[in-house]
Amino acid sequence: MFFTTSMKFILKKSKPTRARVDVLGIFVFSEDKNVSESTAFLPAPLKREVLKLAEKAKFKGGKNTRLLFHTHSKLRSFLVVFSGMGSVKDDVNTLRERVRNASARVVQSAGRFQAKSVGFEIPETLCAASSKICGSGCAAVV
Repeated sequence: MFFTTSMKFILKKSKPTRARVDVLGIFVFSEDKNVSESTAFLPAPLKREVLKLAEKAKFKGGKNTRLLFHTHSKLRSFLVVFSGMGSVKDDVNTLRERVRNASARVVQSAGRFQAKSVGFEIPETLCAASSKICGSGCAAVV
């Protein structure tokens, strides 16, 4: 289990590859084209590996699914967790609940790998769907 006595939240507007976190969580919607939109931030060799893994695992961003990818020191984060969100076209309350569940899956995965810090990349798709979920803009939560 992963427990902490305190949580520290930092909002930053930066590229996910620059996040100084152990585990990076990426929200993936089923509308994203073969997960390629969610992997746009990755360097080309890693992106190819992730897309191959996603295809092999049949990961398409469906609700309550996740895909774990070890970066082998090619990013600052040692693990990237792609957390499936389902459809972005659902109502705001459903999306809020999915963000909570997807975040919990990422943190749960981080705990299994004894990570000390977790960051999330909040996609523009989610911000466009509801400014109530993300606030006025998008940022990585570290």
